[in-house]
Amino acid sequence: MQPTAINAVSDLSNFAKLYADLLERSITAASESGAAAARAQLDVACFAAFEYSSREGEPPRTRLDRALAIFDGALARVAATGGGACSAVARELLFEARARFLAFLARAGQGGFRPADTRESLEQALRESPSHTGFLCRYAHGEARARIENRLRLQLEGALA
Repeated sequence: MQPTAINAVSDLSNFAKLYADLLERSITAASESGAAAARAQLDVACFAAFEYSSREGEPPRTRLDRALAIFDGALARVAATGGGACSAVARELLFEARARFLAFLARAGQGGFRPADTRESLEQALRESPSHTGFLCRYAHGEARARIENRLRLQLEGALA
């Protein structure tokens, strides 16, 4: 029997439900163990990438918002499990995964991406982990790049006006 579009959508929907259940178990375990936190980071990143890439018919911004909602939901779920050391590690790993996901989209030139997405994500990560050098470096790089682009844009606008 040949797969039809309806079967493919149904299979996709079932896969998303199964993966969401797996993700819930993974995130719950993340607050109890560092190794489980690393696994949860991978699970969340894979599900977000799946969510982004599987919705080709939707506008790019909607696809990105859906993918970022996966990260936000996972961060909220880990925060709700308690404030232990493993929970903090899990949140830090999830912030790293979200930053890598946004950096990939920026490099790939995917539609729907705004530099403000990365800035907001890194600001949230730095509020929780102010001494994390990876977040600090990415934030400084993004801000320096934005200032250069703004300065160039202002010069071009002045020259064209």
